[in-house]
Amino acid sequence: MLALLALSLAAPVPAEVQARDPIDGSVRDYRGVPLLSLVPAGAGGDALLVHCEDGFVALLPLDAVRRYGPVVADEVRGARGWEPIPAPRGPRFLVWPNVAHPELDRDSRVTSEGWAWAVATVEAVSYERYLAPLSPRGVRLARGRALWLASCFHCHAVHGAGGMAGWDLSEPVPLWRYLTEPQIARYLRDPRAVNPDGHMPAQQLDRRERAELFAFLHAVVR
Repeated sequence: MLALLALSLAAPVPAEVQARDPIDGSVRDYRGVPLLSLVPAGAGGDALLVHCEDGFVALLPLDAVRRYGPVVADEVRGARGWEPIPAPRGPRFLVWPNVAHPELDRDSRVTSEGWAWAVATVEAVSYERYLAPLSPRGVRLARGRALWLASCFHCHAVHGAGGMAGWDLSEPVPLWRYLTEPQIARYLRDPRAVNPDGHMPAQQLDRRERAELFAFLHAVVR
């Protein structure tokens, strides 16, 4: 088993990158350490699992990390020079050099969720082995799985695979024991109406997409 690696931004040589934030579009200069430098040589795996302080996770194919060289930044250039990155993106913000590599914004392997905020730890994993609990067979289930990985995986786990900004939908009590499909559909459409204090964004899914997502969840949450 690969141990979770605590981040230490003091040891590696700092790197500077310019990046356009995928959320607000601002172009800033950042300084930090290359993500790859935080993983010991020989750690194994073909992906990096980035854990954030709030339980959010980002699963990044290692080939994309090697190609673009993202940086775990703890400083941003301001009016008076280098300054600490404030919350919520800071204190450690995973930034991708999409100014130098404009093709990065079109690379499906790196979505906005790959720009992880408040990075806490990094883990080297096998991509397929880590996602094994989320890999049922069937075309319809594959479409539901794709929806799950794009919209839900980063904050919700199933049998340990995924984030814990929300909660694990399979453990200790399976989702279907306390929520029905109509209740989940309402929650997806308007999370604040169900939980005013929550942080989950609304999910704009049509009827077919909801059916595919529910079919997937019935297959994996038991």
